[in-house]
Order: sequence, then structure tokens, then C-alpha cells
Amino acid sequence: MPSLRSDLPEDGPPVGEPERGDTSDRWPLRGVLMCAACGRRMQPLRTADGGRAYRGPCGCRLGPVDAGRIERLVGLSIARRRPDLAAVSPPRTDADVIGEAIDQVYVGADADDLLIVWRT
Repeated sequence: MPSLRSDLPEDGPPVGEPERGDTSDRWPLRGVLMCAACGRRMQPLRTADGGRAYRGPCGCRLGPVDAGRIERLVGLSIARRRPDLAAVSPPRTDADVIGEAIDQVYVGADADDLLIVWRT
């Protein structure tokens, strides 16, 4: 599978929406990541230190979830369950691979509390 960005900074306080130029590969879980408490889609977020996170627009969680961490966890799950997809190298993006393997990812209390709904 393409890289899952292990060099990203930790969470910082939320600052705002991602820039318009951010591509789906920069936010590969956009549209797939859901709040486990209410079922609403989580949104990409830029942090004060320039990092990336996903936040729930619902207010169910106190803080954002580190994007790099959750993307790595999802990538590892794909590699275990769908090694055929994980072995594909660029030009496919992380978002392409995630979209082919996963329907939705529900996030509970933190990035480690995941329920993945796989495509069949």
C-alpha cells in the first residue's frame, strides 16, 4: 500500500478547515470516517502546528483524532485483510486503495477504537 505518513506531527488545537488545494490523498479518509456515537461524517482539520486531524462536527468527542495515526491503523488493517490491495504501488493513492477496500470507518473514543465496515 502507498505510504501512510508516519512522519506527521501529533495533534494540536483545532484551527480550521483544510485548504482548498488539499487533495483526497492528503485526506484519504475524507467521507469514510464516521463518529461512532452519532454516525455523522468526521471532517478534515488543520491544527495550530500545521498538522492534520479529523474532527466530529457533532460535538460527541472532546478533541480531534490524529489523522496520521488513524490512517496508519486503517492501512495496517487493509494490509492484513486485503494484501492484494496493499501491495499495489503508486500511481494509486491511499484514498483509492481505502475506497476500494472500505465502506466506512467508525471512530469511538480515540483513534484505537475503530470499527471498519469492509466492502464486499
